[in-house]
Amino acid sequence: MHRSPSDWVVTDVNAFWAEIAHSKHVLQVYQNDGVFIDALAGFVLDGIQSHETVVVIATNAHLNTLESRLASYGLDIEALISEREFIPFNVEEVLAEFVVDGLPDETLFKKAANKLFREAGYNERSLRLFGEGTAMLWHMGYPDGALKLENLWCEFHEQHPHTLFCAYSEQMFEAEGMGSTLPICALHSKIISGTEKQVTHIFYRQVA
Repeated sequence: MHRSPSDWVVTDVNAFWAEIAHSKHVLQVYQNDGVFIDALAGFVLDGIQSHETVVVIATNAHLNTLESRLASYGLDIEALISEREFIPFNVEEVLAEFVVDGLPDETLFKKAANKLFREAGYNERSLRLFGEGTAMLWHMGYPDGALKLENLWCEFHEQHPHTLFCAYSEQMFEAEGMGSTLPICALHSKIISGTEKQVTHIFYRQVA
């Protein structure tokens, strides 16, 4: 591991997800889908290799691209899903369970999150989760809803420790400037680069 001049730390991708970011809340603000899928595929692959349950809540487009990437690594996607090692969800269907008029309802969120964790066998094995719900709310024009959902996940994360990964496209913040990410960044413990490819190594920094 070494520290770059810009204060970003570079480390092996497996060491990052298995040790450094284990049970942490991680954020990526990415320039393009290629960089994002690199990071997400590494997140999922390491979880499977570590015998954890991996839950991915994403758009169908991202799920399809992710599954194609995992299949290229030689993974049997259908078998992983059947054995509940890899559990994909459509983000819009998940949001529909607890979002009302662009804002997450706290009671409905807790009900949906508890149900998801039961289905994933949370008490039987370690769990890691990627969620695109906050990004989807922002994309739909509900930044307040996105921030509230991040806060709800933070609270749930504290009560049910797991590795939690969120990602936003830089384009979502262009209208208001990148300063709009600051409240969201502060809710995470680590940020990974959204510019460099994250295939074998992760570029990350601590949140102050």
